[in-house]
Amino acid sequence: MHWTRCAGPFLPLRSRPPDGGGREHVKIPLTFPPSPGTMAGMDDAELSCSFCLRTAREVDRLLAGAAGHICDACVAACDRILADPSVPFPSMSAETDESLLARLPAADRNVAAADTGLRGLVDLLRGRDVSWARIGEALGVSRQAAWQRFA
Repeated sequence: MHWTRCAGPFLPLRSRPPDGGGREHVKIPLTFPPSPGTMAGMDDAELSCSFCLRTAREVDRLLAGAAGHICDACVAACDRILADPSVPFPSMSAETDESLLARLPAADRNVAAADTGLRGLVDLLRGRDVSWARIGEALGVSRQAAWQRFA
């Protein structure tokens, strides 16, 4: 499996080599150091599409952004939807209970990663002396609620 870097500080692309062989390569984003809960330090079993919840091992490509991941199948579905807005996004309703249960760990990891990302943003803002009042306002909560959650 390969990790390659594409545009943007947090947009590495992971894909399988066409022949299925080769060594795994990782290119860490150059702009910011890796932080807990980001793609650096996570193995393929932990990475999953934020839309369909398939793991990196179940898809051909997985594109990562600052707040989530999207697989090649979901990108293709989005392309179809953008070309014709009447096309619905694929549903999970026809999947078996076992298939849906197998996706729960990926969904839980996505929630944990989003929380880690949110905490990282708050830490960055606090490091810039942004007030708890402004952070709370941006999150739609009181200054006190923001402080209690993130301090």
